[in-house]
Amino acid sequence: MGMFMRNRHGRRMPTLNTASLPDLIFTMLFFFMLVTNMREPSSRLRPDLPASDRLEKAGESSSLHYIYIGMGTDGVQLDEEMVPLSRLTGRLSALSREEPGIEIALAIDRRVEMEVVNRVKQALREAGISVVYYLGDDAEAAR
Repeated sequence: MGMFMRNRHGRRMPTLNTASLPDLIFTMLFFFMLVTNMREPSSRLRPDLPASDRLEKAGESSSLHYIYIGMGTDGVQLDEEMVPLSRLTGRLSALSREEPGIEIALAIDRRVEMEVVNRVKQALREAGISVVYYLGDDAEAAR
């Protein structure tokens, strides 16, 4: 085969030069890596977190899930999903089976009654989740 191939009508058609294809793919990959944002969990409840001057940054983990506890709701937000407190234990147990070594970060509004927090902590215990982080605002930054 030469540089040109014949089609049905006898005409010659040039072949496609694929020498620059790896460069094009690498450039597109680099472009998408720059412009793509990793998805951050967003809270629909918008808890007013308590302030502290002794906060530590938690390590990055792929098995970290967020529970938001806000005012005036009958449930909590587990990652992006609203879950009633009555179903929280089952949902956490399912997550724990899917991802062994799961970690939970609790974002609790400072005005939430302790009864709701205790029910969430009890659901975490029943699901066998022992690594729990509590989120807060930095008191130094607030000054």
